[in-house]
Amino acid sequence: MKLKDIIKKSTLQTKIINPLNFFVKGISIHSDQVRNNFIFAAIKGGSHHGLDFIKDLLNYKNIAVVLSKGDKIPKDFRKSNSVTFIQVDDVRLFISKACSIFFQNSIKQKIAITGTNGKTSISFYVNQIWRKKNIDGASIGTLGVQYKKKLNMISKLTTPDVINNHKILKKLSELGCEKVIFEASSIGLDQRRLFPLSLT
Repeated sequence: MKLKDIIKKSTLQTKIINPLNFFVKGISIHSDQVRNNFIFAAIKGGSHHGLDFIKDLLNYKNIAVVLSKGDKIPKDFRKSNSVTFIQVDDVRLFISKACSIFFQNSIKQKIAITGTNGKTSISFYVNQIWRKKNIDGASIGTLGVQYKKKLNMISKLTTPDVINNHKILKKLSELGCEKVIFEASSIGLDQRRLFPLSLT
C-alpha cells in the first residue's frame, strides 16, 4: 500500500513536508526497528521524545516521520530527499488509524475487558468456553496471545502497543480466528492501543 493512500484513508488533517510516495513496508514507534519504506511515529513519552532518536533514520530510504504540529523538524532532515514529514494534531491517533489500514483483519468480533482486577481470569475463561464450543477464538493479555496451538506468544504488556496489536490481529485473521478478547489496561486505553477497533 502506498503512503498517500494510508494518509488519505486516515481521514485526518495532515501537513506534508517534503512529500514522497512509496510502498509502505512497515510501521514502527521504535527507531531501531525502522527499515527502508517505513512509517516512524515520533511519539512524546514521559522522559523521551521519538524525535530524540530520529538520527537513527539517516541511513534509510523512503521514510515517513509522523510528528505533532508543534514539533520542530531537525535541521539534518530539512532538505532530505529520503524522508517525508507528516504533521498531525495527534500522533497516536494517526498511527492507530494507519495501523488499522495497513494491518487489515477480518475478525468478526473483538471484545475488551477493563477494570482493576479480574481481566486475566475473565479473558482466560471466555477463551476456554470458545474452545469447548469449537469457536475459533483468541485471547490477548497478561498471559500473552493464546490461540489454539497455532499462535502462542508472550507479551511484556497487558495490552500490547498499537502496532503489535494490529500485527497480531492480522496474523490471527490469516489463521482463521473469528473472535478475540483483549485485556484492556488503563494505560493501554489512554494511549489508544486498541483504537480504532470496533469493540463489544
